[in-house]
Amino acid sequence: MPELGVLAQVLWDRAGLAPTLTVTDDPARWCAVELAATPENLGKTSTAAGATASWASWQRGMVRPGPITVPAAVWAALRSAQRVYYRAHSSSAQDVWIDHQVTVPDRDLANAPSIRPCDVWTSGPKELMEEPVPQVLEAVEGHPDLPSLLAQGPATVLICLHRFSPKRPVDPAQLELVVLLACETARKDEVRMLVLRLNYTSLAPIAARVETLAGALGDAGRAPLASWLASAVGPEAARWPREQQGPFLILRDNSPAPDEVGGTCVLLTSARHCAYCATTKWNGRPEVIVLG
Repeated sequence: MPELGVLAQVLWDRAGLAPTLTVTDDPARWCAVELAATPENLGKTSTAAGATASWASWQRGMVRPGPITVPAAVWAALRSAQRVYYRAHSSSAQDVWIDHQVTVPDRDLANAPSIRPCDVWTSGPKELMEEPVPQVLEAVEGHPDLPSLLAQGPATVLICLHRFSPKRPVDPAQLELVVLLACETARKDEVRMLVLRLNYTSLAPIAARVETLAGALGDAGRAPLASWLASAVGPEAARWPREQQGPFLILRDNSPAPDEVGGTCVLLTSARHCAYCATTKWNGRPEVIVLG
């Protein structure tokens, strides 16, 4: 006989559609999910208008095991939290608790699983970049270092095209994505960064790297941006077109003239970290530049 369980995607776009949780149990039982901005608010669901601390799906009726989508208004109220904790309940009756079961008992709420809302930014053609965001975030969850990264502070994500992706591909399989996941730490001006390359169509990982970007750029951080780019990336980078997406400054020239170096460089402007840099021609510099 199936046991009660519930699954949700860990990383979720804060500004995107509301998430869906999937409940598993005996098909004859009735189920609900409960969400809260803090674990201690599980079990303290409020029905008051405008309440934001927690929500339970039994307020709109119990359902058979399967997917349960959080209402948009509920997600809008909870998504500002750093984590959204959840658990599932089930009963043998639809409108009263009989043989009540729960995935996380009240005595163990501190260990409740959670969804991690994050700010997601994309750079690239709109028709290519917006649709795959939930699937890209799900693919990122497969990286073994993700739990330790998310144990840090708030997370921010940038999704862009890799430097090797042609501007007008004949086949989407020619495209590669770069995902930058930045997590603040307790130390001032320190960021833990996951850089992940994915195939656009299969979302299979191609390469990955985790770095600690420790400290602002010191004297270089106070220098004019053009001067800093010339010394840190190369003189050509100062001339690349620029695009600001949230905290990320993207400099890109993937169609350089013959015998010139192009590429993509991403800066975290909050601390002037160079989070990612890849050039169309090898210039002796790694794809991730750590400066401190």
